[in-house]
Amino acid sequence: MTEIMNATDDSAANGTTSVASASGREPWHGTRSGHNYHGCRCDDCLEWQRSWYREYTQRPEVRKRKNARRRAKRRELKNGTPPVVSTSDQEPWHGTRSGYSYRRCHCDRCSEWQRNRDREYLKRRKERENQNTGATARLRALKADPARYRAMRAKANETARELRAARTPDQIAQEKARLQEYRQRPEVRAKRREYLRRPEVREITRERNRRHWAQKKAEAEAGSMPAVNANGSVAAKPR
Repeated sequence: MTEIMNATDDSAANGTTSVASASGREPWHGTRSGHNYHGCRCDDCLEWQRSWYREYTQRPEVRKRKNARRRAKRRELKNGTPPVVSTSDQEPWHGTRSGYSYRRCHCDRCSEWQRNRDREYLKRRKERENQNTGATARLRALKADPARYRAMRAKANETARELRAARTPDQIAQEKARLQEYRQRPEVRAKRREYLRRPEVREITRERNRRHWAQKKAEAEAGSMPAVNANGSVAAKPR
């Protein structure tokens, strides 16, 4: 006990309040009394303080208050609080995202971080645009070669036919149901009617119908099938 009193006197003389006893005989080591009341900072007392703090920060009411403070801080930043220009460079968050975005510091280091971030963003955006431009140029070059473009389209169509052939009856029924439901939507039907009323579309439709019925007539004249009128009825055989 004399050693503890001497240590307390020395700490008071040095302006400190911690007492790190080396004897380990006192029953209050590793307890709340040892850390808070006696001010001991031995290993047992520090371990008790760390374990208590971990348990304290996980309490629901503590987490609720902490989240409320965070939300209040975000609202304050969202409502347009004036930026903070710190005159001290001792804080470790200067020149970081936390300093510029969260603490809203606009000192030289934080402003330089923001400028570097914008430069990196513009660089990445330009690289993406160049990549897209390259893909567009390759597609244009492919379309400029009709034979190569037709071969690619034929291969893609063959792959699509193989995928369609591998579908199960349930998958086919589901796809038909989804397509039928989509076509019955009012906005889809209105868009289709508007599309079919276009002059160029009406001309394309008429030309397609003329080719279709000309082919049917040619096949009927060849004797492969009975003649069919434009309205779809079977034509009478000539006597």
